[in-house]
Amino acid sequence: MKILMFAYGVGNNIEPWLDFFQKNKLKYSLTFICTSFGFDRNRFSNIEIIEIKKGVKSKIELLLFLSKKQFDVLYVHGFYSYLIRFLLVLFTKTKIRVLNIWNNTNYKKATPNNKNILKRISYRFLLEKFDVLYFTWYGTYTDFKNNFHGLKDKMHLRPWGLRQYIFDSEINVKSDFCLSYLNSLNDSDIFIFWPETMSQHEHIDKFLLALSDLKNKKNVRVLLFSSTQSKNDEYIIYLKQLKKENNFDFVDIIVGEYLPFQDIMALWKRCNLAVKFSTKDQLSSGILEAMYFKNPIILNKWIPYEKLEDDGFNIFLTSLEIKDIKTQLENLIDKIKSDKDFFILRANKNRELIRLNFNFEKNIEKIFVHLGEIIKK
Repeated sequence: MKILMFAYGVGNNIEPWLDFFQKNKLKYSLTFICTSFGFDRNRFSNIEIIEIKKGVKSKIELLLFLSKKQFDVLYVHGFYSYLIRFLLVLFTKTKIRVLNIWNNTNYKKATPNNKNILKRISYRFLLEKFDVLYFTWYGTYTDFKNNFHGLKDKMHLRPWGLRQYIFDSEINVKSDFCLSYLNSLNDSDIFIFWPETMSQHEHIDKFLLALSDLKNKKNVRVLLFSSTQSKNDEYIIYLKQLKKENNFDFVDIIVGEYLPFQDIMALWKRCNLAVKFSTKDQLSSGILEAMYFKNPIILNKWIPYEKLEDDGFNIFLTSLEIKDIKTQLENLIDKIKSDKDFFILRANKNRELIRLNFNFEKNIEKIFVHLGEIIKK
């Protein structure tokens, strides 16, 4: 199967896709188009990589390239880089066009709420041009269906998951930071860990404010970690101010420091409790990792996370009211201290469900089997 894929050329979301195609060169021939490629090209010798630079010349070169090639699948990740996506949709010679929508805001440019009529018509035109629309989780899937009834026959829910090496790898701490941090934790400490981007959509400030009234915060340690953000990020500055105002000596906010995969896994293994409050639809790897390493996790009540509960996962839900977050934290911290056996069967079930339903390689293979079946029709 010959595939032309357009996506960001950096980040944790796209890297496993590139690894998948690198390993499966006999099944799939991938041409990968991006505006900037941020990985070591030597890792992906089986993939044709094309960077589209700014300016007219680069766009003309893209059109010349497309005029000479024939693909089975055009696979576009995300609803961004409007002009390039427009050129790909109109000029790629392909049997099927696929759009993977994981962002819960960009597609709304095609709704009547967008007062820019020309842009709204253009985005709707592009949506109509795709044959298949994939969604990674339920929030965006549900909202999109409510906004675009006429496209529901094109819509498919296709979760991703954790990479196989997470299931198979031995954990060996590599960085001095991780080793030092783990050594700073006492056996009696209740360690709450979260290693993802912090933003207003993640409501970390509400979590911190819930901690301020926590009755049983003795021996609680919290690490909020993001390798991709800077100390000058406005929201990070705000969080650190909250930490200072509330004398949260037990909370560490670490940003801009790279940690190897093994170190993140070591922190998950030591973790006692995970939290994730989000109003951006994604089933993040962090949620799956937390549960795979048998951590109880508190999530907020909304469609994507309620669906996890419906599917049999043992999670703890709360509203985004500070008092409700505080109550859930207190209940679980008390339970962790007094009755660890309470979590064992629940954690084992979560782990097995993830192995069964959220193996990245198996789920991506299912996507292309599905596309192959559509092409044959």
